[in-house]
Amino acid sequence: MSTRPYLVPERGATCERGVSLVELMVAITIGMFVILAVTTVFTNTSRSHAELQRNATQIENGRYALEVLSEEIQMAGFWGPYSTASDTPTLPLMCAAATANLGWNVATLSMPVPIYGYAGTAVPVGETCLTDRRVPASGPVPDVITVRRVETVPLTTAAIDGSAFLQISNCNTDPSATPFVFSETAGDFTLNQRDCATRESIRRYLTRTYYIATCSNCPTADGLASLRVAELDGPSKTIRNATLVEGIENLKIEYGLDNDFDGQVDVYSTCAGATPCDAVAWRNVVTVRLFVLSRASEATPGHVDQKTYALGAAGSVGPFNDSFKRHVYSAVVRAENPAGRRERP
Repeated sequence: MSTRPYLVPERGATCERGVSLVELMVAITIGMFVILAVTTVFTNTSRSHAELQRNATQIENGRYALEVLSEEIQMAGFWGPYSTASDTPTLPLMCAAATANLGWNVATLSMPVPIYGYAGTAVPVGETCLTDRRVPASGPVPDVITVRRVETVPLTTAAIDGSAFLQISNCNTDPSATPFVFSETAGDFTLNQRDCATRESIRRYLTRTYYIATCSNCPTADGLASLRVAELDGPSKTIRNATLVEGIENLKIEYGLDNDFDGQVDVYSTCAGATPCDAVAWRNVVTVRLFVLSRASEATPGHVDQKTYALGAAGSVGPFNDSFKRHVYSAVVRAENPAGRRERP
């Protein structure tokens, strides 16, 4: 009887075997959980980043709108070295473009008020430059404010381009009946500096009106309420409209009046309704209280805006019950030029 020798595996040799179905299913399950966790973290991070971006944009827009208005109001009534205490105030239309209609008249020593506004629906038909103005179906209607001044940089008559310019007399031998010249014609500027030999510089006249429009890319009906400016274009004798800040839904304004000429506020008024302001009252404006309602440009999923927003004397607005986040930004801004001229030692 023959026998086959028993084969002993060599030292170091291993037995190879495959992966069982159970092990494969466990591995796939673990991998799916890992992928799910990574996807969840990525989705939450992206959602949080998008929300932070929306909030940051809304905050930036609201603060920027307030800053733009504040800086302009602070410069209102800058007429160079001219003192306006005894001049007759006028109320030209915000949309006036022709030099003769801007409220200046040296014969009567008349000049426009530095700050002027319309409350809510009080905008007259003649203000045709306030295009696409927002009038919400409910709640306070946004106000309109115009600021008038001259440029801070003096120019020579070589800069005449059809714009209206203001020249102030600093010479005691200039005609007493001509303390200023307001014109667009180079030959009209004959006033002198203190040496009474050198022609005084001229300054370009500026008019800027701020209002809330229904759109950003106007006249496209994009539905994004925005702060816009209607600015006098002197050379073309037209008003140019441009969007400044998107997402601004409302603007309410109160005016601080100085009735005893000491540079300090005696009363705040909306200059509307039962207490309208005449030209003398508008000349007495030394501070402006602003309320700016800013809205995020994109909706926040799952958010419902159930807040109310106080807009000063105009009352509150809201709740809107939509998915947009909002915030009210407010400030009291001093009109440095009108107020500074009235200060008493």
